[in-house]
Amino acid sequence: VDELRHALQWDSRWGWRYSKYRPVFDAARVLGAPLVALNVPPDAQRRVLGGGLGALTAEEREQYSPNVESIWSVAQEPTFQAYADLTVLNEYEDALAA
Repeated sequence: VDELRHALQWDSRWGWRYSKYRPVFDAARVLGAPLVALNVPPDAQRRVLGGGLGALTAEEREQYSPNVESIWSVAQEPTFQAYADLTVLNEYEDALAA
């Protein structure tokens, strides 16, 4: 899991604390569960923030969200909500408080 941190360039590319995500990575490794990356390159992020999904090319939309319905259904699962609360929401609230 420490190699993953280095391979992802976590400390230089991500604003979230690795310590919040490490338990997820550890559990996925132990269980043999696949992980799905949900981030896109910074340039694409800026374009979407400024102009919505229409700012992406059709190829980019297909690449970054090939099955939006599937992602949405997973996001509605209670286990995903618990994960989001544990990692993303807590980290976001910590960042706002800082």
